[in-house]
Parts: sequence; structure tokens; C-alpha cells
Amino acid sequence: MLKGKGFVFESETDTEVIPKLAKYLYDRRVAELADESAAKEGMTGDVAAGGVCEGPSFHSVVSEVVEALEGAYALVFKSLHFPGELVACRRGSPLILGIKVQGASDTPTASTLASMNASSVYSQGNSNKPAEYFFASDASAVVEHTKSVLYLEDDDVAHVCLGRYHVYRVDRDHPSGPTRAPTHDRVVQTLQMEVHQIMKGGYDHFMQKEIHEQPQSLIGTMRGRGGPRFLSSFC
Repeated sequence: MLKGKGFVFESETDTEVIPKLAKYLYDRRVAELADESAAKEGMTGDVAAGGVCEGPSFHSVVSEVVEALEGAYALVFKSLHFPGELVACRRGSPLILGIKVQGASDTPTASTLASMNASSVYSQGNSNKPAEYFFASDASAVVEHTKSVLYLEDDDVAHVCLGRYHVYRVDRDHPSGPTRAPTHDRVVQTLQMEVHQIMKGGYDHFMQKEIHEQPQSLIGTMRGRGGPRFLSSFC
């Protein structure tokens, strides 16, 4: 379909399809909005000089991409059309959002977390302090920067813009077709992990460390899913 629209592929990877699909959907939506704007103004063809035609939002473009994708993925989008914005999404593969507010305690207070969870917008009260955001597949990648993280779920679309974040949900199974709406159910959590826990810990290299930690990692994974007798078999 994209080749028929004039897109040229430089590789045979599935990944290359995604940004080209996003570009196609963006251009199509811009054209649709231009036509709608012209119709409202009683004009034909291009919007007249001085007319304003707002384009689609970044998260809406990515949400439309998500609706078309199959399989497992964790993606972060950046575009020249949306400077200063990032959009991330996931399905089947892990993806977290780390949140760090400059000049604030690394561990937010209970009231701050409550306001973050209720609004899905991090502004550290009314202080409007600059915030940094980190997308990663695992908490160990961000723990040295922040302990406040939000775990994205399948078909979540996280949009970072103007120092704030919003999380949207793509509902593929809606009776009337895929829907997109903000979600307020994602909870910002505080990591119970220290930087030294992700270091080599006296081993010569990380692979050696991972090999020796396999029994304990397996116990931690199965905790709550098996009884004491089952877990003791790994000790």
C-alpha cells in the first residue's frame, strides 16, 4: 500500500514501515483538514492566503499507527513536524516513563503522586518546575536519574509536550471500532531499587553477574505464583 503511494523502502525490516506509515497518515490527515477548512470558509482548492488550517496532534497520528500495527513493539516517535514533543507506545514489549522534576525531591510526596495519578499531568503542584522524562524498557536504565516511573500498558500512547505528559488509551475492541481517549488509571510508582543493584557487584562483567543471579531472579519472578514447596525447589 505504501509503495503504491510513492514511498521508497531502503531495507526489508518491519521497523522501516512504521515511520513511513506515520508520515503517510500525517499527510493524509493534513489534506483532510485543509479540505474541511476550505469547505467551512466556502472556498475550493487550497486554503486562501491568511487562512489557518491546524494540523493533527502528534499523539493522534501515533494512535492511528498503533491501530494498524500487529505484533509486539515498544516505540518512541520524534518528528520535525512536532518540535519539542515525544510520543511513545507499546504492545507486548515493556516500556516505562521515568519522571524527574528539577529541584524537587527524587521521591514525590503522597499528595504529589495523588495529583499526578488523578490528572495524568506532572507539574509538581503549581511550581511549574522543569521536568525531565525518560523512556526505557526497564527500570534499571533510569534509576540513576529518577525513582518515579510510570509503567505503560498495551496500547497506551504517552505524549510528552511542554514539560508535561498525557497518557491515552487505544481501545481496539470497542464495538464501534478502535477508539482513543485519555486514561487516568496509570499510577506513578516509586522504585525500591538503588543504583548499586544494577552495577556489576564484584563480578568481572554483566553476563557473569546475570548467570549467578538467575536462581534469585527466577524466585522473584515466580513469587506469588507458586507455593513455598515450589519456590524451595529453586533454592
